[in-house]
Amino acid sequence: MKVKQESAEPQPAEQTELNLLDWELTLAAGERQVVRFDFTVEHPQGMSLVGLP
Repeated sequence: MKVKQESAEPQPAEQTELNLLDWELTLAAGERQVVRFDFTVEHPQGMSLVGLP
């Protein structure tokens, strides 16, 4: 199985060698921030994945 990062918005502050993403966000009380992360998953045809459409 392969997982590939397609995009991240806003850009993460750091991406480790293991592809862990880290965001540093400063928010005021009650403020919200949307973090979008898109990825694709490739897997063998006969393999079923739980939790993905």
